[in-house]
Amino acid sequence: MSRDLRTYRGYGNRRYSRKVMFFISLAISLCVAGIVVGVIIHDWMGQAKAFSPDGYETAAQVGMLTDTKAGDLWDLDSFSYRLNEKPVVSSKEGTANLRIENPPENQQLMRVTLTLADGTQLYRSGLIKPYHYVEHAALSFVPELGSHEATALIEACDSVSGQTLHTVEKPLTLTVL
Repeated sequence: MSRDLRTYRGYGNRRYSRKVMFFISLAISLCVAGIVVGVIIHDWMGQAKAFSPDGYETAAQVGMLTDTKAGDLWDLDSFSYRLNEKPVVSSKEGTANLRIENPPENQQLMRVTLTLADGTQLYRSGLIKPYHYVEHAALSFVPELGSHEATALIEACDSVSGQTLHTVEKPLTLTVL
């Protein structure tokens, strides 16, 4: 029996030669290698990078602000938010009752930055998920006693990349006690 006539029994009554089995194995191996290389190149080119959850607000709680002191729910077409327009700051604790809420109907993340009229940044939240709220926030700087005009910059952020989609500025009156 010559070497070329050796066969392997396949499915059913089919018989395959060593050469045919070698080429089938080679074709499958090349396909798998091509898929692996494609996935590696896709990731390396940055196409599959997703937003890292490291930027989420740690003080945010699950739920909604339910009492009447929560402030108005502002609806901007497809993005809603809630924010206390007259927050009170405790000068001893350095916290303010900002009462920031990202309602459950939103599809975007939310970030809030609070600045005084002179540009001093008092607070910057992490990203707040929909159906989460921040009742009280620690300020990075506490102004002197009295009333101060401030601005809250509310950013609607993409839930995958974390990039800002649109912003709105809301004037606030900050009272330090």
